[in-house]
Amino acid sequence: MVTTFYQQIKDALNRDLDGQLFEHCAVDLLNSDFPGISPISGGSDSGMDGGVFDGHGPPFPLVTTTGKDCMGNLRRNLTKYVSDGGTRRKVIFATSQKLTAKRRQNLFNSARDVGFDLLQVFEQTAIADRLYRNSNWCKTLLGLTGSPEPLATVPSGARRLLGEHVYGQSAVIEALQNSAGDKVLVGPPGSGKTFLLYN
Repeated sequence: MVTTFYQQIKDALNRDLDGQLFEHCAVDLLNSDFPGISPISGGSDSGMDGGVFDGHGPPFPLVTTTGKDCMGNLRRNLTKYVSDGGTRRKVIFATSQKLTAKRRQNLFNSARDVGFDLLQVFEQTAIADRLYRNSNWCKTLLGLTGSPEPLATVPSGARRLLGEHVYGQSAVIEALQNSAGDKVLVGPPGSGKTFLLYN
């Protein structure tokens, strides 16, 4: 489901962004995927925009870019990391750019060519998904204020719960109805979580 706010985020990711700010944003947004991640700022970062501590030696590199030459950026950073004595051969990559399947595969191949295992590529869609749930970084990085749209358009005080219909959220309802197991609905008060459960 693509909402107006989500599309605004993707559009904003296509603009020229502050590379240093994107580095810090990426580290924060990827913390749930890689809990040992921390930013590494400055010109003497040895090819690392962030470091991921996994308990198996020194931190391995996070490489980020807002530029279009993703593969060139990755190769330059990994080459710098090795020439500065870096010993780990794992890397994760984050970019604000939208990547085709071929460009993603080229990144994996390029990392392998210089002796690295590219664990994950977080491209524009993955970054937008995380920004959608993070109003602080939406404002700081993209200058966007707002929040995800509510699940229902009926004011909370007017809900009778039964007999009402949720408009504009058919994809969400279908996904909930067609998935097995327990589900968790998260959202601010009045966004329609309970109302959705009755539909």
